[in-house]
Amino acid sequence: MIVGIPNADVTKKGEFALAHESQLNRFDAGNYWNSFTFATYGVGKHTELAMSMYGISSPDSRNQSLGTGFKTSLPWSGEWAKRWEFKTSFGAMIPVSFDGKGVGYWAYGNASVRAMGPGRSSGSGRIRPWWASSSR
Repeated sequence: MIVGIPNADVTKKGEFALAHESQLNRFDAGNYWNSFTFATYGVGKHTELAMSMYGISSPDSRNQSLGTGFKTSLPWSGEWAKRWEFKTSFGAMIPVSFDGKGVGYWAYGNASVRAMGPGRSSGSGRIRPWWASSSR
């Protein structure tokens, strides 16, 4: 799992995964700490359910939210695709602001290939429909 970045790996069916990311900035005058916590549960069929906590920070971001959503990652067919582990992923999150800033929505897509070795190369994009308010 790459925290905060949609990727092609999915939590195995019946398993939970939990990740936390903290960011520190002590070099600028506006020193800060920001965090992001992400939990997933594998439901099978290349799909996981997800919950994310956003905006817990110091100084206070005044924009804390809890997002719920899903991700599905489908392997491509064909011998060449299996050898390189080509996958296409898509998902969505619906964050709800704890600070009265509304409900948001974002969806994403991702195509990836396993690089020579343990890494994976990915390209992705995100959309947010015009009718969705942002909780960021």
